[in-house]
Formats: sequence, C-alpha cells, structure tokens
Amino acid sequence: MTSLPAVLYAIPVERFLDIKSAQLANVWFLAVVAIWRVILLLLFLLRSAKLGKVELFIAAFLPIVMIVTVLSALNLEHVVFNIMAGFSPEDVSGNDLAYQILVSITFLSIFLLPFLFIGYIWFVIKAYKKN
Repeated sequence: MTSLPAVLYAIPVERFLDIKSAQLANVWFLAVVAIWRVILLLLFLLRSAKLGKVELFIAAFLPIVMIVTVLSALNLEHVVFNIMAGFSPEDVSGNDLAYQILVSITFLSIFLLPFLFIGYIWFVIKAYKKN
C-alpha cells in the first residue's frame, strides 16, 4: 500500500517535458507520495492504536518533524529534496519556489519539535499512570 503511488516516480517526465516542467512534475509526484504515506500512518494510528485527535497528531507528526529537523541540522534537507525530486545542482534558479517551500517546512518543523516532544512525553506519562 505504501508504494502504490510511488509508481509516479517511474514516469520518465524528463523525456517529454522541458526541464522546469519535469522538475515541477517530480515535486508534485513527491508531494503525492508523501501525503499518501502520512495518510496511511494516520489511518493506522487511528484504527489500530485508537488515539484521540491530539494524540494522533503528536504520534504522526513527531517522527516527521524530527526527521526534517535532523536533516536541517545536518544541512542535508536540500540534498535529500534534490535527489527525490530529480533536481541537479546546475538548475539553481529554477528551484527557487520549491526551495522556499522546503525552507518553510524546515522552519515549521524546528518550531514544532519541542511542543510535539513535550506532548508526546505528556501522553506517555498519562498512559503509564492509567496502567
């Protein structure tokens, strides 16, 4: 189920689109696959773990936010994004919008990380006290 939309990655858009359009298509493909996988995670946590809304949000987005934060701390977020979206280093000016979105996601992740982590610890302690 997680790889179903990843078939989009197999479409050779570079062969029938110009480079900027192909890069944009690859970014959209990446977004579709990422959203699909987050939805699957949310559904799994909702149905299997039977979490409430706040717990569901924290359990789903804490790992994602931690990954983005660590990648940005290591200055690897643009490298990972470029590899997954099919960008090459010489296409710097064509990637400005995509990079702005990536920087926004990075700043949001860095901002949310402490709050999500504290919420996670809170719900772990709360669950521990129940048992």
